Amino acid sequence: MKVLFIQNFLHAYYGVMSISAVLKKAGHQTEMHIVDKNEDVTEIVKNAAPDIIAFSCTTALYPIGLEQSKKIKSKFNIPIIFGGVHATICPEIIDEGSIDIVCRGEGEYAFLELLKKMEKGDDITGIQNLWVKKYGAIHKNDMRNFIENLDELPFPGREIYYSKYPYLRNQPAKTFFLGRGCPYQCTFCINKTYMELYRGKGRYIRRRSTENIINEILEVKEKYGLEAIYFNDDTFTLSKEWLFSFLEEYKKKINLPFTCGSRAGLITEEMIKKLKEANCYCIEMGVETGNEKTRITILGKTETDQSILNAAHLIKNAGIKLKTSNMMCLPGETAELALETIRFNSKIKADFMNCSLLQPYPLLGITKYAIDNGFLDTDFDYNSLGRLSYFETPIKLKDKRQIMNMQKLFYLGVWFPFTIPLIKRISKLPLKIIFDMLFKGMYIYSYARYHQLNIINVLKLAMHSRKLV
Repeated sequence: MKVLFIQNFLHAYYGVMSISAVLKKAGHQTEMHIVDKNEDVTEIVKNAAPDIIAFSCTTALYPIGLEQSKKIKSKFNIPIIFGGVHATICPEIIDEGSIDIVCRGEGEYAFLELLKKMEKGDDITGIQNLWVKKYGAIHKNDMRNFIENLDELPFPGREIYYSKYPYLRNQPAKTFFLGRGCPYQCTFCINKTYMELYRGKGRYIRRRSTENIINEILEVKEKYGLEAIYFNDDTFTLSKEWLFSFLEEYKKKINLPFTCGSRAGLITEEMIKKLKEANCYCIEMGVETGNEKTRITILGKTETDQSILNAAHLIKNAGIKLKTSNMMCLPGETAELALETIRFNSKIKADFMNCSLLQPYPLLGITKYAIDNGFLDTDFDYNSLGRLSYFETPIKLKDKRQIMNMQKLFYLGVWFPFTIPLIKRISKLPLKIIFDMLFKGMYIYSYARYHQLNIINVLKLAMHSRKLV
């Protein structure tokens, strides 16, 4: 059978690649189309002639996917399945007339079983992980157990993107995942919801074997070229024993510069030494906010200022770059509290940083907190969330406009701390257009430095992205 994946964001999603690999191994065909805003999605479907169409959506991209699915259904009687994080936490989207199936959680074996049954003409209403609409009834199936042995999966099928989108294929740094699951329960992350959804369904945190990971990296390097690696796991440094063993093999067989993430509280001097020896270029660390009380009590991130300062000191002293993630417009945040985030990032001398505006996605602890405390309307429409989290947020705050302006000047304050008093003053001015332009310029510059790209390549990415719906 032939599956057409449709998406509206220029990114090679690991989940899609993994599902594609499993389906192709079983003899099915898969094709990806990233929709250009000037394209007619029905023409894409006509030319591809698929047996089933799959959308993988975040909450922000779901409205676009839904609109496209409606256009498709108006002309074709082809089954449409929605998966991804939004479908997992909001399976009620199956009530939409254009959605036939919703896949929740890990999709590899659920999708494979679906195609097997469709091919044979068997009943598809009892497949675990799937909600299926059939003859006016909605069949809500339980979750299947986690995939316990991740090594049994084929390597992610990158060709579904790389064969059609050379920009993605030619990126010098490519993303890899070492495992699945995260033990922490930050209120701004979907992780806790996933834990509850899969309760009693097996080990939540799973790792691939070192040999399996190394072999995938070597294969990607040979087939597509590889100059640097981004390990995108939330828990890269969670197990010291596993990490040290992996780094030893990585150093011997790969030794390319790599970026990884860690929680500040996990970082030790011994760990930093091992990471540096294995050619770690940069470590990403969640600061989230410069105010310790907010970070712990509202965001549920049990990292003190001191633990972050200690980790940053070890990272910087070893000659490893430091990247931080941050948010503004948090419930109850004032302009002065937002300014603390700029000051703190400057204090730890972050080389790269990301600062978005809080997005209250469905079923998050932070979303419930915002509603319960009057910072978010109870009838808030999740479909109104934008595609990018840098420019708008529905959180209601007294100093909201000033805080949003500060977020646009975040890079400036961290790179040049002497500008912080100036930022405090000018952020009160109604200069949104100017602040937005400054932010875009600094974002592009920072993105290029972090990914070790020249500005021309980053501008090409921006041009590609502007073409999308």
